[in-house]
Amino acid sequence: MQISSQSNLQYGVGVDIGGSFVKLGVVEYSADSNADAPPKIINKFKISTAGMGSSSTTFADNLARSIYGLIRETKVDVSLQPENNDSTIAAIRAAAETPQAKIIPTISRIGVGVPGCVEDGKIIDCANIPYLANCHLAQLLSQKLKFNLQNITLDNDANMAAKAEVAFGDDRIKSAKNIVMITIGTGIGGAVFANGVLQNGARGLFGEVGRMRIFGDKTFEEVCSATALKTMAVCDDLTEIFPPLNNATKAIIASYAQNLGMGISNIINCYDPSCIILGGGISFGLKYLLPEVLQEVQKHNYGGKPLDEYLTILSATFGNNAGIIGCIV
Repeated sequence: MQISSQSNLQYGVGVDIGGSFVKLGVVEYSADSNADAPPKIINKFKISTAGMGSSSTTFADNLARSIYGLIRETKVDVSLQPENNDSTIAAIRAAAETPQAKIIPTISRIGVGVPGCVEDGKIIDCANIPYLANCHLAQLLSQKLKFNLQNITLDNDANMAAKAEVAFGDDRIKSAKNIVMITIGTGIGGAVFANGVLQNGARGLFGEVGRMRIFGDKTFEEVCSATALKTMAVCDDLTEIFPPLNNATKAIIASYAQNLGMGISNIINCYDPSCIILGGGISFGLKYLLPEVLQEVQKHNYGGKPLDEYLTILSATFGNNAGIIGCIV
């Protein structure tokens, strides 16, 4: 493995665990905490979550192998590796099976985002991957990779994504103090900054907006996740929906956007943010959704001020990569 000659650059591995896919990336970032340049992903790949096993032990084993293989396969030198290159799973597996080299010391930190409640390196609850509940994932990775536990960060996935956006995102995000990030994928996650501070709550569940009840007994997640949208459209992939090419698809998107807007209106009334960031697996389709979402939010605006005077709703600057980048922030 070759390291960039720039001494102020460091490298980390970000892992964004989702209900459908586990996404991993080698991230280059500046050692200078005051640097304006955002971290960048120099190599990444994803694997089906279903392919990671069916127990916390096999999941941790496969994740450790994947991390090691990704590092092994990556040339950590920007002159040799195209930015945002997507490695193939075959290349990662081949790299993981090669004789061990002294590569882990070239990585300064590992961050893992989990779609659930996390406390002190342990996953407390994980609704979409239930076998990970009570898993000491940070400790297991430390043991399997022989990597210092103090340099492994485990947190809620939406919190990780929000950290990336707040630190390095759009100027409208960086200038805001009261922020809600909503990640929309297999499920719905959330993170809340109040007066510039990430909120955790009594059990680390402060931003779990996906559990909010909407339309009677349905949760926000059941009605407005990407999974829900695919169910409405009777399709397996969001690329079949975006861009909307016919009236039937447009009608589905309009109905979904109305539901999403109603849920966001509830969130606004609860947290009173000045900025809402929408990200997750649905990121690439948000430009088709936002106009109707904003229209619905405007209908339920409360408090006397026009919506555009106090609130910005926008797509995540880093799209679906925010979770990987935030693991290293």
